[in-house]
Amino acid sequence: MADFLVRFLERRGAATRERVARAASVLGIAANLLLFLLKLTVGLLFQSVSVTADAVNNLTDSASSIVTLVGFKLASKPADAEHPFGHARIEYLAGMIVSFLVIFLGLQLGMTAAQRIAEPVRSALSAAAFAALVLSILVKVLLMLFYRSVARQIRSEAMDAVSKDCRNDVVATAAVLVGAAVTRLSGVDLDGWLGAAVALFIVLSGVELIRETADPLLGLAPSAALIESVRARLLASPGVLGMHDLLVHSYGEGRTFASVHAEVDAGRTLSDVHEEIDALEREVETELGIHLVIHPDPVDGEKMHPGS
Repeated sequence: MADFLVRFLERRGAATRERVARAASVLGIAANLLLFLLKLTVGLLFQSVSVTADAVNNLTDSASSIVTLVGFKLASKPADAEHPFGHARIEYLAGMIVSFLVIFLGLQLGMTAAQRIAEPVRSALSAAAFAALVLSILVKVLLMLFYRSVARQIRSEAMDAVSKDCRNDVVATAAVLVGAAVTRLSGVDLDGWLGAAVALFIVLSGVELIRETADPLLGLAPSAALIESVRARLLASPGVLGMHDLLVHSYGEGRTFASVHAEVDAGRTLSDVHEEIDALEREVETELGIHLVIHPDPVDGEKMHPGS
């Protein structure tokens, strides 16, 4: 799905990361506004609190897409004197805001469900109303898959958060649909209880999203795969005998900075070492996308070892 969007944007210019995210966010805003209007009409016509609450859910999703859109716009700003490493971490903040909106929605649905449990009100939805809910689920499944694809394509935490929010919407609307069907067929009103279960699921999902988006902001240790890729690239250079003290700092997608100590033969001239290190830093940035600063450590050339 994301590939189609990328090809569409390429026909109209470069398919940059920001343009892909902006187009995906605009699509989400439009789809959620249409679903909001559709379900709000159904909820008001048939006096269904659960359907109306689900409509508000879609309105909240539009707000989430707007937050994501603004976040990507701000994150694309170039580095300046106050932010020498750029603004890419704003994308993580956008994902955090979406996570809090998810929790707010879950709590709101929980209060609505508690009201329905305390004061049951049977609402008989028509076949057209059921069709509207089924259509909403199908649209949300497509949006979930679309955002998941975009998140993987541009490696975005914020887009991944929106994708999981769409998954929550599928569960919430499906619960509303099941509750309405049970009420219509048996007269047993499960709407409130199903709503409470969905609300708990959404709140727990929001907490998990906060944890996932907070980790990059707090600073994650480099993965074993990243350490191994840097080690392999450095040791591929004939003048590097070993490496240690690798430090990695991520400031968002495409803004990874690192420093490392590279062991070099103490018998070599400083100019030769400097020339090799400069070339190696450029190669690592080109091949691995890491802005690497290498500090040469002179060692006895006779004690060649792979580093630690």
